[in-house]
Amino acid sequence: MTSPAPASPASDRTTGSTTTSAAGAPASTYVALLVADGAHLTGRVAEAADLLGAGAPAARYDAR
Repeated sequence: MTSPAPASPASDRTTGSTTTSAAGAPASTYVALLVADGAHLTGRVAEAADLLGAGAPAARYDAR
């Protein structure tokens, strides 16, 4: 059966929505997370390089 009322556009369903899903988050949020993760990784690499430069034995990394 068809309804006599026209279908509402998608913008009507999203306007005024108080919840934001991960798919609806702004791209800047994802960029900020990537930058923070990159900064953390850079810090860990620099720390490992300092340890190796100071003569510390190379440690094996276990990802498990």
